[in-house]
Amino acid sequence: MKTIIRVVVVMALMAHLAACGGMKEAKARAEQNREMQGLIGVAKSLRIYASNHDGAYPASLDDPSFLKGLGSSVRERLEVKNWQTGEIARAWYVRSHAADSSAKAILLASPWVYDDRRVVVFFDGGGKVAKENGTRSFQEALTETLKMGGRELLK
Repeated sequence: MKTIIRVVVVMALMAHLAACGGMKEAKARAEQNREMQGLIGVAKSLRIYASNHDGAYPASLDDPSFLKGLGSSVRERLEVKNWQTGEIARAWYVRSHAADSSAKAILLASPWVYDDRRVVVFFDGGGKVAKENGTRSFQEALTETLKMGGRELLK
């Protein structure tokens, strides 16, 4: 009888440990989705700004004429919090090719990478948790990709 109880207890502990690993992964996905939704909100604000300024995007996310029209909730989304470390950094904004970029070129990217994945938002407003190539730095790949108007840095 004691052996059966021990086996049941060990199985229960193993199930609990396995569930905790699944919960970490689920939390990671939820945090990345929250981050992506925040950046999609910023992208919408950027597109509204551009439509009100003859298609011109702001020079930076700190452009006073851009910030003036934002509500506080969108301003908060400009700063992306790393949910693992608590660090805060500004989202990466790619404006240099805004006028000639395709709808699927990257507009915003998270400064944080989790398990070789980064949140990116495209000019068309769509978002993706993208796996990086890992063959070169993300910023180098982003610059090359935007020059070519494609999405080569994403797998």
